[in-house]
Amino acid sequence: MSAYTFEGPTPATDGEFGAYADDDVWDAQYLETATVHAGEQIRNPAHYAEVADHDLDPDVARFATWRVLVGGTHVFDVWVVNVDGAVVFEAGCKTRAPINVIQGGWEANGDAGWEAICAELAAAAPESLWF
Repeated sequence: MSAYTFEGPTPATDGEFGAYADDDVWDAQYLETATVHAGEQIRNPAHYAEVADHDLDPDVARFATWRVLVGGTHVFDVWVVNVDGAVVFEAGCKTRAPINVIQGGWEANGDAGWEAICAELAAAAPESLWF
């Protein structure tokens, strides 16, 4: 049994391509997730809305977040985008962890330690990260 538990999902955007929160970490995670989803560097929610309006289906441009816990301690934030993909951050960090979810599969982009964490996260994750 995995030590990881997933808490969520929580809608991270309002259906109108999001808006900033009063939280620097949330804002940074939002922008990084939007950048991954759009395939180009996103500067702010208005820029993302412009890109998404032209290139992305609004129904898949919404994000959901999960808190990943170990024994009640928040250790990762998982931002789900486009139904079967996700961007993973260490809790409270503005930069991505070397773990991605691509077409529903968990992948680590790092050393053996991250590979082991990735495998545990994959085993503990709900079948669908989407709503």
